[in-house]
Amino acid sequence: MKNKVIKRNYFSKIHYYLFVAYVIGICLFSVFIGYLMATHNIDIYFLFVYVIFVFTFTTLYIILINPLLRAIVFMNKRADYGKFEKRINNILNNNLDDESRNYVLMIKFNYMFAINKKEAIYLFENVKKPSFKRYLKDYYNIKACYHINKREFDEAYSCICEMKKLNVSKKIIRLTNIVIDVIKTNDDIEYIEKYFLINTPLKFTNLSSANILLIYYYTRNKYQEAKECAEFIKKNTKCLTEFIKYSDEVLEKISINI
Repeated sequence: MKNKVIKRNYFSKIHYYLFVAYVIGICLFSVFIGYLMATHNIDIYFLFVYVIFVFTFTTLYIILINPLLRAIVFMNKRADYGKFEKRINNILNNNLDDESRNYVLMIKFNYMFAINKKEAIYLFENVKKPSFKRYLKDYYNIKACYHINKREFDEAYSCICEMKKLNVSKKIIRLTNIVIDVIKTNDDIEYIEKYFLINTPLKFTNLSSANILLIYYYTRNKYQEAKECAEFIKKNTKCLTEFIKYSDEVLEKISINI
């Protein structure tokens, strides 16, 4: 039984015991807070602050003890695929169950679209449809990206329909639809810069947004804006090779047109 717990949740034995100890500690501390509120005149604001503290600390704790979440947070913040891949491969070297291994590979291939699109498309075709609902949400989101990269827009819309059934965030669904419009059409999209920000604390998000904006501006002959996006990408990454390659192509074509 212990092996199943360790494999499914990516926990080592010590992490499992630490997590149990943490839950017991939170429960005991909550009882203590309840006692204080019952015997002392502590206002509701204190309870609100306590709940926010527990929620925030618990979220951070789960991230710290889960190597997959740590790898994802690292990639989003640093956009360093080489180091991210090493972390993912370390996870894959563990004795994972098939469902977990499939999910970890799915996450890896998702970021690989920014490194080697052809290889990511080829490898994602071997990913199996998960059975867990939580995994299914990410699966259809990444599969929509897979179809968009292959310019299979009807299939991408089908993935969006599945995402709606699974109650995926409306923001994610909206952004996926906008990406399809950017690539499929030449229509102007109002306030597109508000949807794809390039000044967030997450470097990978900034670069991904810049790449979408680059496609949008260049295909609509807005060369000055496209040039700025391309230069932003080249300035801020050396490893996201698909983004860099497209930036170089756009800059070369703009120089010829101008």
